Amino acid sequence: MLRIVCFAEAPADAKLGSALGDRVMTEEGPDWVYADLLPDLRAWTGLEREASFAKWTDLKKHPSPRYIGHPASGPRGTDYAMAFKALSQAALIARDESDALAVVLLRDADATDDNRAGLPQAVAEPRFAELHVVLGITDKMREAWVLSGFDPCSKAEEMQLAELREAIGFDPTREPQRLRAPDKAEPRHPKTALARLTGGDPDREERCWTEPSLTQLRERGANCGLAVYLDALRDKLLPLLAK
Repeated sequence: MLRIVCFAEAPADAKLGSALGDRVMTEEGPDWVYADLLPDLRAWTGLEREASFAKWTDLKKHPSPRYIGHPASGPRGTDYAMAFKALSQAALIARDESDALAVVLLRDADATDDNRAGLPQAVAEPRFAELHVVLGITDKMREAWVLSGFDPCSKAEEMQLAELREAIGFDPTREPQRLRAPDKAEPRHPKTALARLTGGDPDREERCWTEPSLTQLRERGANCGLAVYLDALRDKLLPLLAK
């Protein structure tokens, strides 16, 4: 079995990230991989096997590893220390794990100036090369990925999307990365735009990542980190299914 240790900010982020991972494995994996077979092939966990994911804030409970010096590429960026700690904990699991193991790191770019540059720096550390790390950085936040899969399914939703396009000057389902307002009161904030289109209905949101094709999600999510994440899932996880 493949164990996937997932780090995320909240349950909603982990739910989205793992659901997309399962879709990639079933739709782009070997022919013998079916959705009904997935529970026997993979397990999404946190640092504890019983958990479905690990919250970034929970890393405070674990001892901090030591690291010395700077990477050759220059000073460490945002979240380097946190990612280093997460991967160090995952490496301890891998040392004693009999199953194949991969690590998924999910993080919002949010208000950072460097797009969480420390995350890929930590992933590139040679000591973590065997962890099969999948990095998913959402620009600006999770809602941008969800909006990439929104298609109106009623006249009312068509009207809502048309009104939102008029208000902000572009289509948020085609260019979700342009939703960069810092204030939730503004229509250009990702959470506000998604709530306006889905009515805040979690089931309607979920349809945004379960119904569109992966091709559509890659095309619309090309500039918000979604396409990069889907490609990383394919490249890192699929080879491990046969192990």
